[in-house]
Amino acid sequence: MLTINTKKHFKEDSSVPQEFKTKTHYRSVYKDTSPGALGAFLNLFSSKSYFISRFYFKEFEDALIETLKKNTFDIVQLEGLFMAPYIATIKKFSKAKIALRAHNIEHLIWQRHIANESSGLKRSYLKIQNSRLKIYEEEIFTKVDVIVTITDADKDHIHKQFPKLNVVTCLTGVDLADYEQSTNVKKQENTIFSFGSMDWMPNLNL
Repeated sequence: MLTINTKKHFKEDSSVPQEFKTKTHYRSVYKDTSPGALGAFLNLFSSKSYFISRFYFKEFEDALIETLKKNTFDIVQLEGLFMAPYIATIKKFSKAKIALRAHNIEHLIWQRHIANESSGLKRSYLKIQNSRLKIYEEEIFTKVDVIVTITDADKDHIHKQFPKLNVVTCLTGVDLADYEQSTNVKKQENTIFSFGSMDWMPNLNL
């Protein structure tokens, strides 16, 4: 497992269980991928989506090349669209099949956010970025060997656009038998319970 250790989701390597590190050959490379005003502005003079370009950096690519040279893999799985900038590197240094774990249809997530954006200037900027993101995302769909979605809705959306692509749904879940369950939850009328991270933009738009 090779991962980008971002500032937003930073985790000390020492806090990762040794058994996990041993079994997965865990290695992380730190990078502050936080968006910034200067980076966002300069990106306007390129054709790339700032949503994606923030996650490409040479230190990670070097670690990836080293890993691919030392090991022979059957499958390389990309956890999310933001790892897609490394596809060319993977194909250059490995004969492995490439699987894209599509957490969402990313341009649709942003499309919904833009619809709720109150700032006209920010909305205009995000429309530019999301237009680029949509083109990039659909191009990447055609460059991987299999797309693994979390929901059938996402699978159906991709198949509607690209009926010949290899897309499968693999739900993310847990074995409830491993956890204590309580049925003593007090119900209240006219209430909604939301279980999710509130530092992730789509959850704030619910």
